[in-house]
Amino acid sequence: MTTYRSSVAGVILAAGLSSRYNGNKLLAPLKGKPLIQWVAEAALASKLDRIVAVFGHEKDKARKVVSAILQDPRFDYIDIDDYQSGQSRSVIAGLMHISRDYAGTMYLMGDQPLIDPAIIDEIITTFENSDKGICYPSFNGKRRNPVIFGEKFYPDILALTGDTGARQIIDSNPDSTVSLEYQSEIYFRDVDREIDLQSLVLDEKNSVK
Repeated sequence: MTTYRSSVAGVILAAGLSSRYNGNKLLAPLKGKPLIQWVAEAALASKLDRIVAVFGHEKDKARKVVSAILQDPRFDYIDIDDYQSGQSRSVIAGLMHISRDYAGTMYLMGDQPLIDPAIIDEIITTFENSDKGICYPSFNGKRRNPVIFGEKFYPDILALTGDTGARQIIDSNPDSTVSLEYQSEIYFRDVDREIDLQSLVLDEKNSVK
């Protein structure tokens, strides 16, 4: 585990309904651990200075899963009741909960269980060494998560509405972005349906990292 802490905080988005999954996908097991636990542990193994998970749907079950991690002083969570109003609600709630003193906030998806601490750290390092305000990974030229937003864009995040998340901010500020191109997609694969989880397990075995 890294001992250096960055100027970046992390927000794990984990409040959604999992409408395309038969059940709560964040609680679905992957190699014996729920998806949300993989993401939380990766965040804590990185140099993120502080991490907050945003829970909504079945929040009691989600908190139970990460109960051991909650003992870490860097990790916290918040519950939101209006999670059905769209992802922007989670994005805003996470930013409001962390200190605005952070130079950047990384948004991690609770359904990306193979995100690696080394990847998180590479994105942070690129952000901190750049004069750009937005940093994200890409694969085959396509944007992936997680994404860091610099404090310059905090007002834009707080003004978001609906279910678009922060994508529109990235699309509206192409000159303020820097990306890291990766040769493998496996780190950034998310889970929307049961078949996604099944293929993720198979593809991880065959992936060259």
